Amino acid sequence: MTTRRCCCDGEGCIIDSDNFNRADAGTLGSDWTETDWSIDSNTALSTAAGVAIFNTVHPTPSESMVVYMDTVDEVEGSGRKWRVLVNATDDQNYHYVEFERQGANTSILSLGKVSGGADTSLASATISGLTGFTRKITAKIADNEFCGTVSNCVLSLVFVDPSIIGGGYQCGMEALDSDTRVDNFFFEHHMQTLPDCGNCLCNCSGLYIPPILNAHMVGTGRLAALLADVTLTWNRLTGRWESGVVTPCGTWSLIFNCPSDTNDPTTASLVVDIGCNNSDGFFQDPRPPGYVTCDPLEWVFGPYSVGPLDLVCFCGSGPGTSGTYTITITE
Repeated sequence: MTTRRCCCDGEGCIIDSDNFNRADAGTLGSDWTETDWSIDSNTALSTAAGVAIFNTVHPTPSESMVVYMDTVDEVEGSGRKWRVLVNATDDQNYHYVEFERQGANTSILSLGKVSGGADTSLASATISGLTGFTRKITAKIADNEFCGTVSNCVLSLVFVDPSIIGGGYQCGMEALDSDTRVDNFFFEHHMQTLPDCGNCLCNCSGLYIPPILNAHMVGTGRLAALLADVTLTWNRLTGRWESGVVTPCGTWSLIFNCPSDTNDPTTASLVVDIGCNNSDGFFQDPRPPGYVTCDPLEWVFGPYSVGPLDLVCFCGSGPGTSGTYTITITE
């Protein structure tokens, strides 16, 4: 089996980085083009709201890239905002991932674009289960994807279809206020330029999940006729794998979601929308897998019991008989 290793964050993917470990100074130094940033205690510290562009240009060159940095000295409820900049040409044109530190279940992750100095919000999500006060913010962008993540939380991913800025070969960071502190800035290749590097689909213990998956469906009892292989296709606008196909038991719409940048594949979920009597509890109700392995790639959902009054419009002569069904997702 071909190795699907990705999100390596290793030396082969790193283009350039800055750990800010140098003497205190009123600027970040020659590696940056910025105003209102300084070096303080081996970290980058904003002295006012301002953009800092990393002077390293993508070597390919390419607008696709993975960029991440660490926040420092977070205070819950502070409203402080950190931005990671990608696909940048200068301090007036770039895409950004923004993390706003509020409470444990009210902090916000956003995606946006600055064009000619005009700031446009593209998408946002409220983060739940936020823990700790130092974390990594990551931005990933390529021709057909743009996503952002924040470490140490339950939900931390939003997607949009980006309009790439031509010649946006650089990256950077932005503070929207003074006293915003940053450490460990990394500029890396995206999978688009190096196949083993990061992308928005890399989310099963560091292994790449393909954009097309197979869902194998089987049933017992009244659903014994349910035997089908269904194609799940990645939707970059919603950030999930989707399908709406006719099975031997009618049209079953499947939605598979697996958050990016997590080493825990059990966070994946499956929704089955059947569109009739769904008293088996699976109608638009995300369910976790019962079994997961990343190599080989496999999620098993079920078996789910179908009682005498469940799914009476599919697979069988109606009420009075029971059954089960199982859905196994593989590459």
